[in-house]
Amino acid sequence: MKVFVAGPLTKRLDPETKLVPEKDIRRIKRMKEFLVGKGHGVFNAHTQEGFGANSPNPDVFTKRDFDDIKNCDLLLAYPASRATYIELGWATAWDKKIILLLRNGRNYSSMVKGLLSFPNVTGVKFSDEDDLYPQLEKLL
Repeated sequence: MKVFVAGPLTKRLDPETKLVPEKDIRRIKRMKEFLVGKGHGVFNAHTQEGFGANSPNPDVFTKRDFDDIKNCDLLLAYPASRATYIELGWATAWDKKIILLLRNGRNYSSMVKGLLSFPNVTGVKFSDEDDLYPQLEKLL
């Protein structure tokens, strides 16, 4: 299965280093390793852009992400940025399978909550990364 992993990138960049914080790098790398270990192909802007070190022009990465989502089987999303909301819109319009990764205690927009009423959308509520992976194991 081809999986697009969506989540905040630009808004997470450190203003001084222009890189994603180390804890986010570990989280995304762990997710990619988990998916690849299960035999899935992974599309992910974070890794493609070196976690901020190799960010292309917006017209380049927007088209790339658009095409990658169009060609994926599943969008796995940490819904925490406007860009991720756009990616969720594309995936919804193309009737892609979507898994929303919803951290307990966070407040999500009404639109994100409303996506859970779509038959192709599943929400996974988790307290930490160790809580998340057993749930994903059952869905993939």
